[in-house]
Amino acid sequence: MVKFMKSEETPYDRSKFVVLCDFWDAYNTFELKQSTSVPEIDGIIRPQIFSALSNAVDNFEPIDLSQLRKQAQRLFTDNQFIITLDGGVIFNKYDFSIEITRACTKIIDARGPYIRMPRHLSPHLSQQLINLKSAFEKTPKGSVVLCDDGVGTAGTITRILEGLHDIGIIVNSIVTVTNPNQIEEVCGCKISTLYDSSEEYNWLNERDLYWGLPRSGLSTCGDGGNAFVGLGGIPYTINDQMVISRIGLSPTKAEQFRLICISANMAFWKMLEKVHGRSLELRDCSRLHFFSKIYKKNYDVLNILADSRRIDLLDKMG
Repeated sequence: MVKFMKSEETPYDRSKFVVLCDFWDAYNTFELKQSTSVPEIDGIIRPQIFSALSNAVDNFEPIDLSQLRKQAQRLFTDNQFIITLDGGVIFNKYDFSIEITRACTKIIDARGPYIRMPRHLSPHLSQQLINLKSAFEKTPKGSVVLCDDGVGTAGTITRILEGLHDIGIIVNSIVTVTNPNQIEEVCGCKISTLYDSSEEYNWLNERDLYWGLPRSGLSTCGDGGNAFVGLGGIPYTINDQMVISRIGLSPTKAEQFRLICISANMAFWKMLEKVHGRSLELRDCSRLHFFSKIYKKNYDVLNILADSRRIDLLDKMG
């Protein structure tokens, strides 16, 4: 059995990089989404970031989620009770979704250690588990499968397995999309992996490369905040160290990649301003609310992005 990784930082000595292409899944739940067609997203903005990532690693592989969804559905039977941790993005034929994320309670802890806490405005985990047990008891299904889009240190899955065990629900198997550390089992529960690779690799959700998208970045309630006002998301490209520790790029590649991502994000937010017909401010995006520690809530997001080119905003907030 492969041992769990002790550190929650992403290793940067791996030449292969896998991206789960979930941009549109995140954008379609974005509070600033408009029905207006925005061809520049697929035509310019996303290709710009993909090109930068391709230049930063030896082997870059974007993965279309539609194929993963079909692959996942072929694994399940009608008798299985499917619990997902991915919000139903890939495992969209689920019976219950647990909303939990890795997070830091203080900006200064952006590199860890992390805690597990409910996603944006979701109930406490204990209440979610109570709701899950109620749903499970109402179904004739007998076998329980726990699903997630990736296993890194297995910290989140371990926490969920322990919580389920405490309420008398035994998970029979685990299904994950990515498993770069080749963990074979967690708490005695075998893991099946959809993305099979003999090479060591890092992986990332595409949404994490965009400032403000739902579920993007490292979740935080900020200093003195709480999850009931909504979790913020510290962008993975806020500074070079986050690019190294959260994305897993080499220190020699981090700065150039980050600056290209900032330019692409500025193009993204300019596009949003164009379709909204006005400037977009910090208070318009719940995922970026934590920046109010150093900026006024009516400060333009584009100006914050511009500042991030020359100032380490994470260090300034910490």
